[in-house]
Amino acid sequence: MIAMTETEEEIKVDFNLGVREKIALIFLASVLGIAGITWTGISTTKSVQRFFNEKEIVFQKVFVFSADVNSPIVVKNKEAEEVMVYIETEETNKLIENSKDPDLAKYICDKFGPVDCPIALAVAMAESGMRKDAYNFNSNNTLDFGVMQINSTHWNKDGCSMADLVDPYKNVDCAYTIKQDSGWTAWTVVNTGAYLAHLAK
Repeated sequence: MIAMTETEEEIKVDFNLGVREKIALIFLASVLGIAGITWTGISTTKSVQRFFNEKEIVFQKVFVFSADVNSPIVVKNKEAEEVMVYIETEETNKLIENSKDPDLAKYICDKFGPVDCPIALAVAMAESGMRKDAYNFNSNNTLDFGVMQINSTHWNKDGCSMADLVDPYKNVDCAYTIKQDSGWTAWTVVNTGAYLAHLAK
C-alpha cells in the first residue's frame, strides 16, 4: 500500500507494499521481461537464420603464414549449389513433334527450360490445343486467350496486354511470367489434372 502524508515542510511517500502487491509487481515485471526477451529473440533468430542462409564461416589454418590469411576465420557468401536434373529428351522431342505447331512447341521448351517443358506443352495442349486464336469466356466474367489461355486478370502485367497475347510467342512469354510469379496452379488444367493426359501422348 502506498501511504502519503503531507506536512507544511515536506511531502513524504511511504512505499509499504503488502505481500499481494509485491507478488503482483514481481509477476508484472517478469511478464514484461519475458515479453521483451521473446521479442528480441524472435528478431535475433530471424537475423541469425538469414545470416547463415546467405553466409558460411570458413576456418582457416592458423599456423600457415600466407599473405592471403589475415584472420583465422573468414565470413564469405555461399556459392550456389548446382542441381542436376535428368530429362528424357526423347520424350520431350516426341511431344514437340506431335504438337500442332512444332516451331511454337520448341519455343515453349526453350522458354520454360528442360524441366518445365513437358508440363508447359501439356498445359498448352489441354488449354487451347496449341491454337493461337483460342478463347474462353469464364463464369466469373473473365476471358482466357491464346495458346496458353492467359486470363484477363493478368492483362495488366508487362508483356501481357491483349495486343501482346495475339502473338503466340508473346503469349508464351506472358505465361512464363505468370508461372514464375504464381506457379502452375494459375492454370485450371493443372489444378484439375487435365494436363496429365497430354503428358502421356
